[in-house]
Amino acid sequence: PYDPGEDALDSDESRLAGICREIVEKITGAKRPVIMAGSGVRIAGAVDVFQRVTGILGIPVTTAWTHDTIASDNPLFCGRPGSIGDRPGNFTVQNSDLLLVIGSRLNIRQVSYNWNFFARHAFKIQVDVDREELKKPMVRIDMPVCSDARLFLEEMERQLEGYIPARDHASWLAWCR
Repeated sequence: PYDPGEDALDSDESRLAGICREIVEKITGAKRPVIMAGSGVRIAGAVDVFQRVTGILGIPVTTAWTHDTIASDNPLFCGRPGSIGDRPGNFTVQNSDLLLVIGSRLNIRQVSYNWNFFARHAFKIQVDVDREELKKPMVRIDMPVCSDARLFLEEMERQLEGYIPARDHASWLAWCR
């Protein structure tokens, strides 16, 4: 029979402030950080806070199959990676040194069939509400975060109060576009 207890979230919400603080430090210290947004951002009702957070960070944003989390003419948008993605998206992700994936399960078409080389020089952070997605054996995730995308992004926004982007990030963004 169906057990509703199996649907209970096993998330990192109690540790979210510390996790987000660490992520902000990692983004600040990175030379080529990138955000990859997936459908989980929209499903969590977090497009508004996602756009505010990415605007504060000012770093390149790529999307999975999600076409409506960021406008294609937004100066931060740098394409869609994957085997059926585009050149700018692949270039941006493959040359990153930090990849923050929010709400994407990293489908095989997004990471390609040679997943060992997906963002091969990047420290990979994946935020997903489903802990099992964070355990998949394909892409090695350095920092898995089990959280609802909206809760994660709201905490990121709090952590970014007074944030000043690193100088390197503007030139990296220009290079990706």
